[in-house]
Amino acid sequence: MKDKTINREREIRETATKLRKKLELAWCPETLYEKWHCPGETEKSAGQCGPSSVVLFEELQRAFPDEIFSLAVGRVLSSSGKEIIIGKHVWVMWHISTSSSFIIDVTADQGGGISDTVICARIDDLNKRGIIYQAQNIAKALSEIDIPPKRRAKILRQKIVELTHA
Repeated sequence: MKDKTINREREIRETATKLRKKLELAWCPETLYEKWHCPGETEKSAGQCGPSSVVLFEELQRAFPDEIFSLAVGRVLSSSGKEIIIGKHVWVMWHISTSSSFIIDVTADQGGGISDTVICARIDDLNKRGIIYQAQNIAKALSEIDIPPKRRAKILRQKIVELTHA
């Protein structure tokens, strides 16, 4: 069972990493969070977490239909819980058991305190690194997601297809 989980973790990490490369090419003003106001020099992924996570969620569900994924909306804090690394954020959770979940975040670098472009790690391991993902809402199906990020995800998918076939 442990080997299966390790192999699946590797496959999911590879899927997320490959998708991030495609997302970077497709991000544009139309896929940016409407309320995002750039405070100056920020990572290209800033404001792109909603549609990017929706696209990742759909891709993971398609590629790994026997696994349980959800979309989480919340914030990312430092280990002290006092410093906000990313204020409003969206990521994917992979529920591997009733007691263990993974964070899969293809826009992790948009916060100043995280250098990884993609995170695929157990929640406990992230906590040891001083990174706390605090979910405020969790959606298990696309029907539970607000319309704006789904609309931006549709634009993002179209741009990925255009770039792939160009």
